[in-house]
Amino acid sequence: MKKLSIIALAIFLLVSFTTVAFAASEDLATEAAGRTLLIDKVKLDSIVGTPGFNNEGAENLFDNDPATKFCTNQFPAEVTWELDGAYVVDAVIICTANDNAQYMGRNPDPWKLYGSNDGSNYTLIHEGSASDLEDVNFTYFLININNDTAYSHYKLEIPAAEAADVMQISEFILVQKDGAVEAPAETPAEEPAAEEPAEAPAEQPQVIAPATSDFATVASFAALALAGVVGTIASKKRSK
Repeated sequence: MKKLSIIALAIFLLVSFTTVAFAASEDLATEAAGRTLLIDKVKLDSIVGTPGFNNEGAENLFDNDPATKFCTNQFPAEVTWELDGAYVVDAVIICTANDNAQYMGRNPDPWKLYGSNDGSNYTLIHEGSASDLEDVNFTYFLININNDTAYSHYKLEIPAAEAADVMQISEFILVQKDGAVEAPAETPAEEPAAEEPAEAPAEQPQVIAPATSDFATVASFAALALAGVVGTIASKKRSK
């Protein structure tokens, strides 16, 4: 009984690990829940890639349509493209193609993602492998990567397929880091605004002090008037 319990536990752990390792969905919205996708940020006229079969070129990686695919037998395969700004990417979503289950071993192995801000000098951001995907059709796989740098140009490099002469994937979607924003374009520093002149204080009514000569004139009249009053009083006193 104890052995059966141990076997059951082992099977449970194996199934749980497999589920976590290959978390995927046939619905992009489900697989990318809560994440910001950069599908509409790709400059379509900037896409340059290794030729594919017939209409299966690299541009199909960015058309948000899993029914189209990038399929090639030329290695190493390479795709470069530009976004409409610089973004911090911390994950990618890869979607398998229409017949991966029938033609197994076509997943890229390995695959490398590079970033650049001038389209010439690229930095390796992440290296993945076929173990990131499964041999299933039309299925989205989210792969987290460790990156904190914003780039405007990206390059996907695929040296080979897992176990076939042909490699195919249908979508390659960059995922913006949570809370990250587009790097602002450099703009010249703004000149400080000219200080407005301080308002002049309201004019106070001007008080004009009398001139010294005016004071003397007034004083003279006052003295004469006072003398007249005193003289009048004295005359009245004598007449009594």
